[in-house]
Amino acid sequence: MSWSREAFVDRPKAACTALTALAVLAFVGATSAVSVPTARAADVAPVNPVTVPVDGHPANQGFLVFVEGDVRLAADEAEGTLAAGGDLRFDTSYNIGAGSGPLGAPTLPGDTSPTHLYVGGGVQFPDTGSGAILRVLGGGLAHVGDTTTYDAFDTDQNGAAIPYRIVPEGSTAETIPRVEGTVQQAPQGIARTADPSVLDFGASFARYRSLSTDIGTCAATTALRDEQGNPLASPVAPGTTARVAVDQGRTNVLTVEAADLDALSLLTFDGLPGPGAPLVVNVTGTSFDGSIPNLANLTNANAPFVLWNFPDATSVHVTGADVLEGTIYAPRADVRWDVTQNIEGNVIASSFTHGVPAGPRPVPLEIHGFPFASTVSCVSIDDASGSLTLVKQVVGGAADPTDWTLTATGPTTISGTSGSTAVTAQAIPAGDYTLSETDGPDGYTPGAWVCTGATARGDEVTVGDGDDVVCSITNTAVAPTPTPEPTTGPDPTPDPDPTPDPDPTGAPTGVPTSAPVLPGADGDGGGAAAGPQAGTGDPVTGGSPQTATGGVLAWTGAHLVPLGLAAAALLGAGVLLTVVRVTRRGR
Repeated sequence: MSWSREAFVDRPKAACTALTALAVLAFVGATSAVSVPTARAADVAPVNPVTVPVDGHPANQGFLVFVEGDVRLAADEAEGTLAAGGDLRFDTSYNIGAGSGPLGAPTLPGDTSPTHLYVGGGVQFPDTGSGAILRVLGGGLAHVGDTTTYDAFDTDQNGAAIPYRIVPEGSTAETIPRVEGTVQQAPQGIARTADPSVLDFGASFARYRSLSTDIGTCAATTALRDEQGNPLASPVAPGTTARVAVDQGRTNVLTVEAADLDALSLLTFDGLPGPGAPLVVNVTGTSFDGSIPNLANLTNANAPFVLWNFPDATSVHVTGADVLEGTIYAPRADVRWDVTQNIEGNVIASSFTHGVPAGPRPVPLEIHGFPFASTVSCVSIDDASGSLTLVKQVVGGAADPTDWTLTATGPTTISGTSGSTAVTAQAIPAGDYTLSETDGPDGYTPGAWVCTGATARGDEVTVGDGDDVVCSITNTAVAPTPTPEPTTGPDPTPDPDPTPDPDPTGAPTGVPTSAPVLPGADGDGGGAAAGPQAGTGDPVTGGSPQTATGGVLAWTGAHLVPLGLAAAALLGAGVLLTVVRVTRRGR
């Protein structure tokens, strides 16, 4: 595009006008703040968030790196162009416009070449002796507003024409450090800046911040999942690997907390961002300080369709990363990129530091020319809604479906018993919901959640704008395990009675001096003694009997009772026999 010559203004003359305008705007803003409420985030109509129109032109005017305030360079190069509304500082040698092909930079009025470096403020040079040269390549021009910070030359000390050079104020054209181009440009042309109607950092970043906020309210359409497809809960453990599904034909939105993004080590994409499937990564939180995960299967072919949006962050400090595929969209943030890997996309930031002056750089730190090249759109979370019903079914047993409490937890929470209004056709904000059940009786096994109107992923379901989703879960009674009847077998063989141990031989107690003697048939007293005789052995134990004093058999232990009874029986028999015999003789 070409701009009219009137699009340039003399910086000193414009200062007074600008201050007056700022004062008027401040007054209008103060009075408006009293009467106008804060606007609620609106739906995002299809828009390229980088080139969104402002005053009839792209907000960034085609610059790859577009920064509202100051820029500090301590790396290697940017393949595209760079514009800073504030000051530019460089600490090391650096190349701008190093890429090939059209860079999309504007050609300012009166110029014959596009502008590759635009600085609204001044230049801060590194120390003398650093040897640092900031080179503006590809035939691009430079415009630097604050002439008190530099001197510009298009001839050398001998008056010979040379490509333009910008050196510290009071120095010669041969001075290093310096900024230098590859084409001639008059010093007065370098000092010109664009009219706000053509390039207005304030208006552009006001639009960026509003749009970043709106995009930040977009309902998530995808989520972090593990290798088995299960949702990853926050906080994410350090070193976690995750997968992200990308669908064709719509804007894909992934919302992730800043701390979780830092914790991830690897992201693999199921489906790739492209012209019909842009991916927005909304990083929540007021600051990010950490590493960007390795983006496993993304390449620079996908980079123009990935937007890393930091809607609330005022500080984005990247200390570790692999190559970042996509655009950094952080219009409120001081962005610092410390790592030795490349950014493949635009940088939209409140301020920007590329590299660390004293840091090691084993590989280049470059910004590659893959500007955002798609549109994004969504219905904001504030407006997006769907309907969700939770249903309990019971198979077997005496339980009723209302014995369980069903719950869906997400952007809002619904909870109640099956059939109740609390969980029937409930209007809810769109988003991801986790399904659960509690309070049911024992003895039932739950099945899997099954949904119509959306696909259940384990215990999670995504309700989109306008979706009518019904999710049910069936619990089946567990049959009681029968108690086995005892098996009747043969009667057990009784153990033989134990053979009693021999009674110990006790000391004789009250031993009689002589055994009773049966009377003889002839009337004499010479009969055999009752009981065992000495030397015949013990009839019970088989042992040898002991003989008491005087040759009488001793009485021992438990044998006393049976021996006594036997003796009494024999004695009675003898008496009876004697009476009979006497009677007979008397006749």
